[in-house]
Amino acid sequence: AAANPIRGRYDQSLTFAQNVDLTEPILSRFDILCTVRDLVDPVQDEQLASFVVDSHIRSHPEPDEEIMNLLNAEPVKKKQIDD
Repeated sequence: AAANPIRGRYDQSLTFAQNVDLTEPILSRFDILCTVRDLVDPVQDEQLASFVVDSHIRSHPEPDEEIMNLLNAEPVKKKQIDD
């Protein structure tokens, strides 16, 4: 099973149970609890994203019709809310 932190990021000052907001009866069903955290690093995140996209492009050299339609679509304009 997996659970995301309740505030979107793991807070090291809180316990595991407080971070994932699971009750003791549920947590007690697991023998091992592991925490996998994403350390925020914009440079490394950009490198990883580029690697994933480049790998996908290399493994699918011919873009399919759905992707081409998405790439050629008009950008969605945000509606302005009048005060």
